[in-house]
Amino acid sequence: ALDKSLPPIPKPRPVTPADTVLPHTNIADLSKNIWIVTTGALPWMTGTSVNPLLRAAYLSTGRNEAGGSVTIVLPWVERAEDQKKIYGGEERRFERKEDQEEYIRNWLRETAKMERASVELRIEWYTAWQEGLE
Repeated sequence: ALDKSLPPIPKPRPVTPADTVLPHTNIADLSKNIWIVTTGALPWMTGTSVNPLLRAAYLSTGRNEAGGSVTIVLPWVERAEDQKKIYGGEERRFERKEDQEEYIRNWLRETAKMERASVELRIEWYTAWQEGLE
């Protein structure tokens, strides 16, 4: 139960033409640099992996020409046993980040049909691991 002494949580509403979009928050401005950080990466086919990737790919379209960019930051699961638990099977193991990046770019190109984004999207990695519950 929420503490009754706290103010109510505001309910979001759709933007209206009368609303002012602050220039530094306007992601429609293609010259902006956008960073998306998530806790999942392909080939793990979950919303945590797929949704941020598709959003990043969509936002990247046309941004390079305008001086902007979109970077998605993904977990690099280095240990083979962790990759097997998360991604399943030996055929979905990656020795290097570059191999997994190639898999992701191929998926964008061939499955998502986002050819341009498969080239323009920037991908960065942070070290991650599978933590078992006690």
